[in-house]
Amino acid sequence: MSLPKLLKTFQVERKKTGLNGKGARAATWMAVGTLRGVLADASPHDRLQWKQMQHPVTHQIVQPGAPQTKQGDRLLYNGRKFYVQGVENPGELNAWTIIMCEEREDA
Repeated sequence: MSLPKLLKTFQVERKKTGLNGKGARAATWMAVGTLRGVLADASPHDRLQWKQMQHPVTHQIVQPGAPQTKQGDRLLYNGRKFYVQGVENPGELNAWTIIMCEEREDA
């Protein structure tokens, strides 16, 4: 199977806080772009390592190129929501980006 067939397109959303009509703080998600990457379950080792850092992960997304998202963003794919827990740029070469995320249905 070739890489283009494995790549999925994710909508990138960033949380924006402001005031609602009643003057209370409110958070909304705003679309900031898209990224293409390969979605996979996180390994048991990665799950344990990230859990120890208080950042539970369930999946990882490997994206070709430089990082296009950051911790705290939300990625949407086919009705699924992935919350970015960390972004790794191996070797700082911008060749590949590993996005560690947690899939949630509650928000």
